[in-house]
Order: sequence, then C-alpha cells, then structure tokens
Amino acid sequence: QVLASRCQPGVPSTRGPPEMPAVAGPVRRGLPPAARPLLFPALLLALQASLSLGFSPTPLFRPARLSPSAALLRSAVVPPAYAPSRRAPSLRMGSEASQGQAPSEPNIKSTARLESGTSLALNLSEALQEALRAASANLPPGPPSCCFVQVSSQYIEGGGDGEIGAQGYRAVTQLLSGLFAERGWLEVPVVGCSASGVIAGNSQTEGGPAVSITLASLPGAKVLPFALSGEERGVEDWRRPDWDKVGLEGFEGGPGSAIVLFSHSADPSFAAQVLKSFDFLFPAAKKAGAMAGGLDTDPRALFYLPKISSDAGERKELENPAAREAGVVGVAISGDVAFEAVVAQGARPIGPNFEVVETEYNGTVITRIEESGGVAAQGPPMAIFNMLDATGQLEEEDVTSALEYMALGVSLTPLEEDDSQHDYIVQPITDLKNGPLPIPGCSFLPGQVRPLHTSRAVRPGQVVRFHVRDGESARAELDTLALRWKLSRAARRTDGWVLGGGLVLADAARGEALLKGTKEGAAFVEAFPGVSLGGAFIDGAIGTSGFRERATRAPLPEGASNLRGGPESPPQGGQPVTLPGINLDELRGTHVHTVGATFLMVYGREMPSE
Repeated sequence: QVLASRCQPGVPSTRGPPEMPAVAGPVRRGLPPAARPLLFPALLLALQASLSLGFSPTPLFRPARLSPSAALLRSAVVPPAYAPSRRAPSLRMGSEASQGQAPSEPNIKSTARLESGTSLALNLSEALQEALRAASANLPPGPPSCCFVQVSSQYIEGGGDGEIGAQGYRAVTQLLSGLFAERGWLEVPVVGCSASGVIAGNSQTEGGPAVSITLASLPGAKVLPFALSGEERGVEDWRRPDWDKVGLEGFEGGPGSAIVLFSHSADPSFAAQVLKSFDFLFPAAKKAGAMAGGLDTDPRALFYLPKISSDAGERKELENPAAREAGVVGVAISGDVAFEAVVAQGARPIGPNFEVVETEYNGTVITRIEESGGVAAQGPPMAIFNMLDATGQLEEEDVTSALEYMALGVSLTPLEEDDSQHDYIVQPITDLKNGPLPIPGCSFLPGQVRPLHTSRAVRPGQVVRFHVRDGESARAELDTLALRWKLSRAARRTDGWVLGGGLVLADAARGEALLKGTKEGAAFVEAFPGVSLGGAFIDGAIGTSGFRERATRAPLPEGASNLRGGPESPPQGGQPVTLPGINLDELRGTHVHTVGATFLMVYGREMPSE
C-alpha cells in the first residue's frame, strides 16, 4: 500500500510504515513515470534471488521493536509454504531428501562430504561392517580421506576373551583395518573413541551396543593424523617443530582448516594443554572433538590408525598401539575445504554475576566471591547461593533445577555491565557432598560456609555466575543454533560453498535425560534435510562455545594490557587482551565442555551436475 501510494501522484496515503508517521495529502515522491513499469519485475527478481539462498520473503518495513540481529534471524526462517517436514528417524543418513520434501538446496552437492552410518548389531564385527556399508553407500567413488569411529563400551564389557580396556578395544581397530584393506583403502587415517551411545540424524541410541562410522571425502584437502601418548611434558608450550615431530608437519592452520581430536577422559588436564597449544599456534583453525566415553565404569579407549597397510605383517604392527588408554589422537585438515564448529552448552544462568575474591588449590577451589557492581554480598560461594534463595533472588524452579544439576559459568565478556549480555564457559561444580543444596523455601543457614570445587581453575577477579541445566533451555539453544546455521549456510553459499555433512559429539548427560523427547540432531536435520549427520554420546565435548563477539577489544579499561604490545599498544586483530591477571582470548579459546555438545560441519565447492 505504501509503494502504491508513492507511485501514484495525487493519491493520498493514509498509512505509513511503523517507523514513520502517517503521510497526509498528495504524495509527489516516488519513481519517475518511465521507471514505474520496471518496479514489479525488479521485485520479482529480488524475491527469486532471496528464495534461492534459502531466505523467505520479508516485509519491506519492520516493526521498530526488532533489533537488526533479530530481524536478520527472522528473515532466515523459511515460511511454512517452503519449509520441509522433519525427516523420519533413520540409522543411515543418506544425502537425498525424503520423498515429498523440498530440499533447501535442490540438486546441489558438495565436493566435501561427511557421510555417516550406524549399527545396533549385537556382534561387533557385524556392527562395524553394517555401519561401514551404510556410511560408504552415498560416498563418491574412491577411498575416503579419513574415518571417524565411535564404539559403545557395551561391546567390551565382559568381552568373550575377558579382555578389558585398550586390550579389549583392540578388536575394533583390527576389524576396521581388515575391512579397509579389503576395499583397497590404504592411506585412510582412522581416529575415534569409545562411547555410551550413537547419533544418526534424527535418531539416537543410548546405553546399548552401537557403532557409528563417519567417512570424510575431502578432495583437494590434506589430512594429517597425529597422536600423543599422554606422557609428553610441557605440551602447552610446544611450537611448530614439536608438532611436526608427531605428524603435523606442513599444517598451517588457516581459516579454512580444522583439527578434530579425541582425548582420553582419564586426564582432562592433558587435553587442556593440547588445546591451549593449538589455540596459540593455529588460532584460525576450527577445533572440535570429544573425551572418550562409555557406560558407567566401563573402560574408555581411543582409536588410532595413521594408515592401512596391504601387508599383513605391517598391518599387525600398526594395529598393536591402535587402541590407547591415554593421550590424544586426531587429524588436522586443510585445503580446498571449509569448516564450522560450535558447542551447545545446554545451561542457563541464574542469579547475579559475582567476582571471584579468593581461591585455593591452584584455582580449582573457590573460597570467597562477592556480588559484582559494588553490592556488599560477599562470602563462601554456597553460603551466597543460600542467601540468594532466602532473599527471594532465585526463582523456585531455579533452586529445584539446582538440586538436580548445578554448574558455574565463567564470563567470556567480563567488560559487559549488563548481566544479561554476558557469555559464559560453563563447567560443572565437582563437589557438593558437604551438605545438601537449599530446599525451596528454606532460610539461609549461616553454618553452610562450604567452598566450591570446580573442574577448571579460575582466578581472583574473574566474573562467574551460577548455572543450571534444564531441557527447555537446551532445546531453545539448539533452535537458536539452527537459525545461526541457516544464516551461515546462506552466507557461504554466496561465496560458492555448499554444506556437505555434519558430526555431533554430545555429553552423555544430555540425550533423553535432558532433552526429553527431542533428539540431539533434530535441529540440524530440520535445518538441513537430506544432509548427513552422525556422531555419538561421549564424556565431554571439545570446542568453542557459541558466544557473541562483542567489544572486548577496545577501548581497554584502565589497567588492562595487551600481552604482545604492552599497556600503551592498542589491540590489533587477534592479539590477546587481558584484564589484570585475566587473558580474555584464553577464555574465548577451545575448551573441554562437560555439559555440552559440539557440532562440526564441512563445506565444499559445488559439485558439477551429472
């Protein structure tokens, strides 16, 4: 109506856009008469272009209450007329959409592919063969570039030979080595870990025997396998020559590269050292991975085969150390390929922000905190939590959720003044045994002056906040990530990149216990119907949380410094910025998330039509 009134001189307009007052009287503005016949063809062309990129037609004027980011997110949602239905559960996620669905990128294939297959067979050999057949069914001809494998610990528990730990898991690498050799896949690295369940698109299995295999076909990419025993010292200070010696020679770690790694859960601190070194040497590379998982007290293991040999003797030598009880294994990928990696943490903050005042045991025990903003509340963390409950600063449902699970979020954006604008790296509180949490409605108990034990060290001056985990928040986070993925896919499509598959590695505490009816891969499948997604449930996700990039670079507050340039040197690009004793870039780096799920997506070039 607004356009029509502007294009017809002499016709009064009684309605204006929400941002403008109504226009009274004749409207003389608008297109010249000679240009008016071109208006509607131009609008149709713009509409077709937006739909080809996966966007929906959006109103010309938006309500003023929508922020630019909210408007952008809303414009990315496909309207019902074009929205594909949710894919039916399947243990083999192929690359073709189900009949009757409208794929978001019809007939467009990616040169880079991740194809996954799973099996629930009770026999390990049959399960590996079935999963491998399913994963390779939609793979382009030729050997894959690498293989990711996750195997349920159910196959090892009480094995036929009575073997446990890495000895029992050795059958996995022996069987895979033989299967790959039969296919002629000799230069294919295999990395992975034990698990407690598997994920295949919009279906998942928890707690039973299951195998997940993901094959990566990455033409034009270089794949470098690497492995550490866990006995190396000073890994966080390693430089490129050190990593060259363990397999990463020639890896530059540019923006299009990725490092996928698996660490044994027996020593999370070793994984943290490795990640710190990678963040320093390869800051632009995406990092994703998992801590080896398993059911309850079942043994955990890592799988590592740098290549497959056609010679039986050499193949046996490669298989001997292939199942490991410690260390880190992985692959570094670079070349004509692009990756996206993000962690869904599944936790929400409660109460106000606090500043850490005192710590013990190298920062793993917090003995005193105080409320940010100059408020007088100060004391032992759990005493403060009780006080928040007693004074009505916590909702009853928040305290109830804390009874089931409680975590601590360390702020990644400590310069933000508004509590609601902070982003956090969430870590579990590891010791709440010295007395129960408050029951809703109970008053503050002065005798409860317990310290707070965390899984990762913190420092005085850092901003922290209590977190709880519930299904509603976890589902909402996955939905938000799906919108982000759509935007990213549309933006990459304009640069010639096509989504080729995904890998998800989720903490075992998620799944049905947390999401309650919603599958871990549901948001991905709904956003990208027909795109393969595989993965597993493990003991911790490795990756970078999906925090918002905000102005933590400049201006620097008084007393802040740049680690490389000194106090007088302004921050440049990716140079780490610190507050006194706090490295913000280190906080924003790659971490082990014991409450999250990491998603890795691969993009390749558009494959020529057949």
